[in-house]
Amino acid sequence: MNSPTFSILLLVVATSAFGAEKYSKEVPKVAVPTMVATTITLDARNVAAGRVLSDGVAPGPDATRKTTTHSETLEIHVGNLGTLPASVTVHWFWVGRYATSGNWYRAGDGEKTLAIDPKKSEVVLAEASDIEGHVTKGSHEHYQSGGNLLGWVVTVKNSQAEIQAVKASDAYLEGFAVQEPPKKRK
Repeated sequence: MNSPTFSILLLVVATSAFGAEKYSKEVPKVAVPTMVATTITLDARNVAAGRVLSDGVAPGPDATRKTTTHSETLEIHVGNLGTLPASVTVHWFWVGRYATSGNWYRAGDGEKTLAIDPKKSEVVLAEASDIEGHVTKGSHEHYQSGGNLLGWVVTVKNSQAEIQAVKASDAYLEGFAVQEPPKKRK
């Protein structure tokens, strides 16, 4: 089946499959950040999440808007398995994408410096800033705007700002530990 028609059809199918990507912006190519040897451990998990649907302010008198507000709380455990005290900085943020442009952003970022004794651990609670997504329906239009919350990234760095540990809600977000997306627009 090596006819010219089949080759053209195959090229059209392949081109449309690659062009069908919803977002043109890629995740940073760094799959796993380079980390220094350490006795520091890191674990993080969602302990609370919320979603509220409400009526939003529509851009026109004939339109309606529904706004979904997302929020999350992380419980972050940082441990020191070593024999010496450790001073580290825990940094966290949430990752999202704008509904219209597909650009990445970060929100709810924060950090805390910890002094951890040997064979001990510390717990940090981190709260995301509210992420809002909007669905607007009018007589002549229907569109989505705002942001979509995708996950979170937590890093632990030593006093030389070297990454000692990384944890993300999804492995593909770990690249953002090295190359953070820009802050969310207000």
